[in-house]
Amino acid sequence: MSGSEERTLPQEKAAARAFIESVIRSSKDQAAIIPFEGYAHVEQPLTRDVIGIYRTLELVDVAVPSYTGSAPALTGVVSKPGTVGPPLEGTTAIWDAIALTSRQVMARSARPRRRAIILLTDGWDTSSRLSRSTAIDQAIESETIIYAIGIGDSRQEGVDKKVLKNLAESTGGTAFFPKKEEDLRAAFAEIERELRSQYLVAYSSTNKKHDGSFRKMTIEITNPDLRKEQLRIRYRPGYYAKKSG
Repeated sequence: MSGSEERTLPQEKAAARAFIESVIRSSKDQAAIIPFEGYAHVEQPLTRDVIGIYRTLELVDVAVPSYTGSAPALTGVVSKPGTVGPPLEGTTAIWDAIALTSRQVMARSARPRRRAIILLTDGWDTSSRLSRSTAIDQAIESETIIYAIGIGDSRQEGVDKKVLKNLAESTGGTAFFPKKEEDLRAAFAEIERELRSQYLVAYSSTNKKHDGSFRKMTIEITNPDLRKEQLRIRYRPGYYAKKSG
């Protein structure tokens, strides 16, 4: 959360609670809450405890001043060799949060499982040490889809729509830009529908090398009748061939 979201935070929490209530099935699903003011920190690790998620959600606040709580920071981003840099007041580390969440939270979750990051932000990163491209790579490698919900104060910088669209679409997700509370709830409802109606497509690559490289892929509709309907397929643009061992 960034300072520009101060006025919209109550609506964001209300919509998030409704989403959690309708999507999280305690017998199968898990959720985590990771704020990223100053640096990314795990406020709530992956859990099936819906009540615990609600309680943690209420603790999330905007980043003015920066986070001073006791929740552990996600490690792996350093300001110089061997030291973790202190969070700067009122800053947001979006790319660090995505990269480290993908690597340290999502990648460690049970398989096979659909993984999604729902990112609520204005898109203006001010303190990440990792780049946006690194964040996208980490999400793809951990097979995580990003749904970006762009919310910001129009009286300040507003929302960086171009960046959030690139971030989401590069991982097979989409970006939403709600203007009022009803739009925000509609965005969460659309994400819920997508998570419940995704298709798993598998194939065996002719390239048998497990060298850690990125492999681009394209999915097309070949059925003539379906092509006439001009349906749009959204998917990850590729995958990483994980190294053996």
